[in-house]
Amino acid sequence: MLANIFFNVMIPPECNCEFCELKSLFFENLRPEDANILCSGKKEKNYASGEIIIKEGSKISDFTYLKSGLVKMFKTFVRPKLEYASPVWNPYLVKDINMIESVQRRYTLKIPGMANLRGNYLERLRILNLNSLQHRRCKTDLEYTYRIFYGLTSLNFETFFKRNEKAVATRGNNCKLFRSALVRNLDCRRHSFANRVIPLWNKLPNHVVEARSLSVCKKKLEQTSFTDSLMFP
Repeated sequence: MLANIFFNVMIPPECNCEFCELKSLFFENLRPEDANILCSGKKEKNYASGEIIIKEGSKISDFTYLKSGLVKMFKTFVRPKLEYASPVWNPYLVKDINMIESVQRRYTLKIPGMANLRGNYLERLRILNLNSLQHRRCKTDLEYTYRIFYGLTSLNFETFFKRNEKAVATRGNNCKLFRSALVRNLDCRRHSFANRVIPLWNKLPNHVVEARSLSVCKKKLEQTSFTDSLMFP
């Protein structure tokens, strides 16, 4: 039986050796039940920081894996393609949200050790320290709203938003945005960026919307709950 599975070492594009081809084929054909068998039959091995796992030029007879390596591969090569320019196209139909989320759902299921959590996607995300793609799209919407609000982009604030001067600051924050009832009820504009982000922005606490920089705002968004109404919070 294969004792280990190794995916954290990237295969050079120009490499066509037999082992690399087998390794790629193994990854593509890996099924959840196979991953479960491999995971239950392998022995854990801990490596010290800086320790060489595989020496250059050595013959490799086993596959090994690092769970963090698989997650990093997804973050680096897959997720950016699923999130490119998301404020423009962020879907609102359930079928579209599910379709995009299914990419991450299937990937996390194939990571060794996750097969026993087949019916618990949110628990897999918690273990792997990932957010749902829907959560990340909403976070991107809020970050871009921050950019527009404070003039950190070439887009004009008045083109997208209007300050709600009459809002009572007993809830949310002091930087609330006005949401027109006319636009809110029009199907053609209801789910556009400038309309859908306003309820989320208005619920954020002051310490988030008044953060001194975008990087601080991002960190505080990570610590703030704003996804109560999402399918995948």
